[in-house]
Amino acid sequence: MEDDKPSNQVVSTDLGLNDHHQSILKSYIQFARYLRQQNLKSVELSFQDVIESRLLEATYTQSEVSQLLHNLKQLVTLDIENELINVSHINCLLLKQLFTQAEKWYLYLNIDISEIQNKHLLEVVKSLDTASSNANEPSPTLAEIKTHKLQPLEQIHIEKISTILKSEIEKLKAANEMFVTQNEELKEENGKLKQQREMMNRMMDEKDKEMDKVVKERMSEDKVNTDNNVTNQKEVDTVLRDFEQVLSEQLSDELDRMKKEISKAQAQLQLAEEELERKFNQTMTYMNMKKMIQKKNDQVKQLRESLNKYEPSDKIEEEME
Repeated sequence: MEDDKPSNQVVSTDLGLNDHHQSILKSYIQFARYLRQQNLKSVELSFQDVIESRLLEATYTQSEVSQLLHNLKQLVTLDIENELINVSHINCLLLKQLFTQAEKWYLYLNIDISEIQNKHLLEVVKSLDTASSNANEPSPTLAEIKTHKLQPLEQIHIEKISTILKSEIEKLKAANEMFVTQNEELKEENGKLKQQREMMNRMMDEKDKEMDKVVKERMSEDKVNTDNNVTNQKEVDTVLRDFEQVLSEQLSDELDRMKKEISKAQAQLQLAEEELERKFNQTMTYMNMKKMIQKKNDQVKQLRESLNKYEPSDKIEEEME
């Protein structure tokens, strides 16, 4: 069966980087290979030194052999430990170069430690190292490797970076214009709500005048028909209650509608604020836009406080008193 056959699948050497970064990665792999070869040579020299300078006698006692192996172990362990420490320090300096370049453009880089132990990616790097070593190219010297220095960020595809920054700036400008438009729409809607409130106040004044007129007419009739005073008083009370109920329903419906419109405007303002906060975060315009949003929230809060003064129950109680 096919499943029983050994797998000879070739691992890809593509890490998903562009050509420039892929070239830098290959240079670093060559540098790491050079350090590894030097370390292996150091270990070989340690064994060669023992063979040539210590193994001169025909026979050795067990204690002498044990002492030779112990000394060789210490020497090799020290060499390997120094090399591992040196590699970790080199990696720190490499990260320092990348962070320095990023900070020049106010970027914050993160590292996923778990990804450096990704077996698949490690196989890809191994395949890249093997392909580079089998390319029939002469092993580079340390002087040649040192000439391949990482260029500063401002010298690497500066036009592409500028294009990206310009694109982001255009997006922020578009978001700013959209927010300004939404702000103008909210202002216009607030103006309409203010006009509706004034119209409702005029309606209340007219209803007050009508109610006063009805009361005066009823009182006039009471003076003419003194015998029906009690009946007329009941009729006046009935009319007042009916009028009060109609007026209360009208005002309640009007206030409910206005509250819904205000809630809708606040929801739109909240959505616009969240969208703008996401796009303008860590920018110079963020604080300015935040102040504008705070100002609009204060205006909506003042409008709500003003509307609360015209609640039907409070208004009618004041008139009846």
